[in-house]
Amino acid sequence: MEYRGGTYISQVEAPDVVNALRAWSQQLDPSEIAEFGPAHKRKLIQNIESDIENNELPTPVQGTVNVWCAAATCRNSLMLIDIIQTER
Repeated sequence: MEYRGGTYISQVEAPDVVNALRAWSQQLDPSEIAEFGPAHKRKLIQNIESDIENNELPTPVQGTVNVWCAAATCRNSLMLIDIIQTER
């Protein structure tokens, strides 16, 4: 995730890209992210669920395989979320 000048990387296991985004948001540790707290995490989760309900799903990145991008806003700042499928 890119947010307010910081890059934050984590891994989750999930059966598909939508559930990976959900799992990532649930496991996100707000204390590791500058200017981001528990209330921001709750709002982010709500926004992700709303997007999924409205069929606004992560977008495949053109020219790549198994790479998607999603976006959100938090505290009037853009949050870019890259999802890369890897195999175990």
